[in-house]
Amino acid sequence: MSRHFSATLLLDRPWQLNIDAIATALRSLFPQIGDVDSVPGQAADQDAGVLIIEGATVVVQSVSAPIDPDELTPPLRPLRAEGADAAAAQHTAQVVITAGGALPGLEGGEAYAALVHFVAAAALTVSPASAVFWRQGWALTRATTFSASTTMLLEGKMPVGTWISFASVVPTGYRPEDGMGMVTYGMRPFIGRELELAPRPGDARKAFQTLGAICRMLLDKGITLADGARLRTDDESPVFLVRERTYWLRRDLSAFVLVSDDAVVDPETLKPRSVPA
Repeated sequence: MSRHFSATLLLDRPWQLNIDAIATALRSLFPQIGDVDSVPGQAADQDAGVLIIEGATVVVQSVSAPIDPDELTPPLRPLRAEGADAAAAQHTAQVVITAGGALPGLEGGEAYAALVHFVAAAALTVSPASAVFWRQGWALTRATTFSASTTMLLEGKMPVGTWISFASVVPTGYRPEDGMGMVTYGMRPFIGRELELAPRPGDARKAFQTLGAICRMLLDKGITLADGARLRTDDESPVFLVRERTYWLRRDLSAFVLVSDDAVVDPETLKPRSVPA
């Protein structure tokens, strides 16, 4: 199965693509990733170029138009840091960076994603970009935040905050404090399905922290999920029963549903236990 990842730099103004400048920045910032060669576009295609990194191909393309706003937000509106939406609203052009192939398993997906991430971070230093949109996860981050997250990759940790986005869900009939759930966008290319945290007592911040910690553990440790498995992030966290479902909190995506003992749904049927009065 071929998988591709893409990051889109949102530019404050039109910019003539300079693939050699990106390659130079890449070599300077991240010498540990190996040999980097650049291949500019032909005369008829000056807005595209290719980087060859240790034999892997990364395609870079400049687009002199903004992204349609509808393409920046998934069906469930994700939690985003302050300033990201404002940065997106002011952009007038974009640079799209793509890599992928048939490398198998979680490590293969992470390798392609890391290539895109490194090239995007290098391109940020030579282009007028104010934000980065990670399309597979609908993740939108300010340029400074994206650049800072590269440190995690260099330490062998996956930058969940720039690859994955999270959206909160409150089941029908419940108040947010009585049953707050959370879903991911962007885990599917890595583990085969998205994650859905079954609603449990607590606010959106608590649900985000819980599901974020689970995502980091899965990506960093390569844990495989299956229906009926049990999962916990540390000794202080609850144990989650894993349920594999085609549709549940979302009607358009398959997911691994994570159900804790205090969830407001039955762990077997996933139906609400009861609705608060």
